[in-house]
Amino acid sequence: MVARYEHHWDVFGFGRFAVEDPGTGRLVGRVGVMRQPDWTETPEKDEVGWLIAADRSGEGLASEAADSAIRDAFDRVGLERVVSFTLPENAASRRVMDKCGLTYPGLASWKDRRHVWYDVRYRP
Repeated sequence: MVARYEHHWDVFGFGRFAVEDPGTGRLVGRVGVMRQPDWTETPEKDEVGWLIAADRSGEGLASEAADSAIRDAFDRVGLERVVSFTLPENAASRRVMDKCGLTYPGLASWKDRRHVWYDVRYRP
């Protein structure tokens, strides 16, 4: 997985990055924007995603890191739109999407499963 993430950074100039506990330096998750070539709902295929350790959920780490990744995608990389998707029952990820200003356009089938998807467009 690390090699895949490094390759993505080399090719696109953005990608997933580590989320560390600022007090201990312990790895507590990953977050970032990745190009998803098999996403078909929108012409833009750049998806913000995250995974935070279960023992750190509810602390706002996912929202803070995802918001930073989205801002970087717009400000430094120059993307115009970022999407995010999850399983319909994943209420925690849907809350992160809401907190980061993504809006809900609808349902989609992705990787043979139903997903809800959200998006946000660049706003100066």
